[in-house]
Amino acid sequence: MIWRAQDRIERENEAAQTADPAAPLSPLDSRRQVRDVQLYYGNVGVLMEKADELLHGKPLAKTIAVVSVITAAGLFLVAARFPD
Repeated sequence: MIWRAQDRIERENEAAQTADPAAPLSPLDSRRQVRDVQLYYGNVGVLMEKADELLHGKPLAKTIAVVSVITAAGLFLVAARFPD
């Protein structure tokens, strides 16, 4: 559901960008913004900005899928250690 919702949002944003080419870009698309974040907060600040991307849209769906698979594998391994 998250993946499909993000597809719809991306299509709407693409249509809006096509209709208005002067629309502002994401701050992370700017080298100056990344440089300013690095200057004020260091590399940790840049990593936090990049990590923020993982909490929206398709990267969020991927993150949830990976965490779910790792959790399921861990639970199966723990369950396999218990005797019947």
